[in-house]
Order: sequence, then structure tokens, then C-alpha cells
Amino acid sequence: LPLKCYSPELMVVPVYSVDDRDNFVDQMAEQIVPDLERLHCLVIGPGLGRSPWVFAGVARIIRECRERNLLVVMDADALYMLTQPEYHSLLEDCANVILTPNVMEQKRLDAAGAVCNKATIVRKGQVDGIYKGSELVMECHEEVRMVSRRKFFVLRYRLGRLEAFRRHRRRISGTWLA
Repeated sequence: LPLKCYSPELMVVPVYSVDDRDNFVDQMAEQIVPDLERLHCLVIGPGLGRSPWVFAGVARIIRECRERNLLVVMDADALYMLTQPEYHSLLEDCANVILTPNVMEQKRLDAAGAVCNKATIVRKGQVDGIYKGSELVMECHEEVRMVSRRKFFVLRYRLGRLEAFRRHRRRISGTWLA
């Protein structure tokens, strides 16, 4: 199923369609950065791949998001990117990011020394947990999992959407998100 079937309000950008490899990073950033003004949240990771050129372009886009105070949700290969030495400090002192690592991704982040000191971290594992930096905010044991593993794919997008609504104080189903 295409991603847009899960949630039609999502915008998926094919960054691999750049023609000129020599200017790949610039072209990738030029393709995404102008649209950041229209976004409430940017989800990076699923389907990203591990190309060094893509990582460099993504890092540039994340820096732009930080300047604009735009929420970023990172998963999958975007988390792997943070384990690479040149990106360890990309999220240092950045509170405007949600990371969604599974057990192995979290071990890689910890072993690499990636600095995510102010990030919100939704850890998936035998005991799921939500952390703000290293401080535990909420924990869910196996019997009461936050969500099945199949549905976590959609959850990362919903996290971003809910945070965007909370920030903009939009009314949802008769209640205000605070």
C-alpha cells in the first residue's frame, strides 16, 4: 500500500530523483527547503536509505528546520545517520525533535555517543518508554504496549501531527491539546 493511503495529508518527496550527482546535496535541499514554510512537522527516515549524499542533504534540511523552529520526527535510517561521526552533534540542545528508536537503534545511538540531550525519545522495545532527553516521562510494559509493531509505522506520523496541533493550539474533537 502506498504511504498516502494510510494518511492522505502526508506529503512524500522523492529526493532520489535528482539528476546531477555533483550537485545532489544542493538540489535535494533546494527541493525541500522552500516547502518548510508550509509544514507543521517534518518526518524523516522511512525509505531514506544510507547514502552519504542523502545524509548530507538531510543534515542541511534539519539545520533549516532548527532555524525555523519546525518539529522533526526521526526514525529508521535518519536515526542511523545520527550514529555517523559527522552527525553526532546535529541535534545537540534541540528540543524540537522526536526520535523513535527500537532497541537496536537505541543501542547504536548510545554506542555512537549521539547527542540528543533535549530530544523527546519514544523508545520501542520490551518495555516501551517516552523520554525527554535521558529523563523517563512514561513507561509501558509488555502487557500494555503503546501500539503494536505494525502500527508504529503510522504512529510516527501521528506523533508529529499531534505535536503540530498542540503547538498551534488547534481544537481537535472538542478538546484543546495543551
